[in-house]
Amino acid sequence: MARDIRTSNDTLEIGAAIGGELVGTANQMETQGMKPKPEKTIRIIVNTREKFVEPGMISFQEVVRLAFPDLPAGPNTSFTVSYRKGSDERPEATLVDGESVKVKKGMVFNVSATDKS
Repeated sequence: MARDIRTSNDTLEIGAAIGGELVGTANQMETQGMKPKPEKTIRIIVNTREKFVEPGMISFQEVVRLAFPDLPAGPNTSFTVSYRKGSDERPEATLVDGESVKVKKGMVFNVSATDKS
């Protein structure tokens, strides 16, 4: 699959081409319910939202940032991270701050924030 990259009016459009024919830009594909799949990434689900991450380990903090990118973590905020569909050795578990887990295609993470006040 080739990539067609065009810019117009300072807007970058990336489209996927098959056999030289442009089938749609990333934005058009998303509005039609088709999500372009980034290369060399693994698809995971974080709080019911599809995310693409690099293969390897993902930390507790990285999962929290994927779930709550705009939530400021203060001294009174704690997070709970659980996952399922993990590796055969540990398919379901809870992560605590400082821990990491190897990501697997289709893993599902649930992250909740709690205010201790």
